[in-house]
Amino acid sequence: SIFVNTIIASGWIYQADLLNAETINGQNIKELSGNVFISKDETTLTTKKAILYSDNDQLELFGDIIMISNADTLKCDTLFYYPNNDLDYFIAAGNVILLNNDNQINSDSLYYWSKIDSIYASGNVIINDSSTNLYAKSINYWKTNGFYGYSFTANDNVSIINPDSEIKGQEIIYVDSIQHMSILDDASAVRKNQKLIGDTMLI
Repeated sequence: SIFVNTIIASGWIYQADLLNAETINGQNIKELSGNVFISKDETTLTTKKAILYSDNDQLELFGDIIMISNADTLKCDTLFYYPNNDLDYFIAAGNVILLNNDNQINSDSLYYWSKIDSIYASGNVIINDSSTNLYAKSINYWKTNGFYGYSFTANDNVSIINPDSEIKGQEIIYVDSIQHMSILDDASAVRKNQKLIGDTMLI
């Protein structure tokens, strides 16, 4: 097999068994296959196949993808990278799993901004840590310097379940800096033998 080690002008370093470079509709494209390894700064990517658009620095990855960025590990079936000045982002799809320390996020698709430690996940979202599970159809989640280290907005039949309590609502907003949770529409909270129901709750 052929071993490739090339540096893209933007700073991406990539390796693969095979490289095919061509120009399609005036756009320079590099297709990598077999043991693909791509890295830049604090981010590394491994996959079976990748397409690099040299002119605009976009990436497309396919098959058994693992991305490691700082303390985060992302696994998925398909991954797209879009450069956007200081807010570069990835879009992951298919069996998405994001791991960070004790937290795990599962979803159908996920937008990931590594530089600002922020995500938007949609489709059967589950977030769990050592003691709590959160279920929702979509969630915005970002790292903070507050008590728990993250804030979030979760939407559509949201449930937060731990061994002592269960909180439900159509939308739940948590602001970590002030440890304030808003439960909106069809709100309920159950703790041991106590249950509280209302349109809106503030905790």
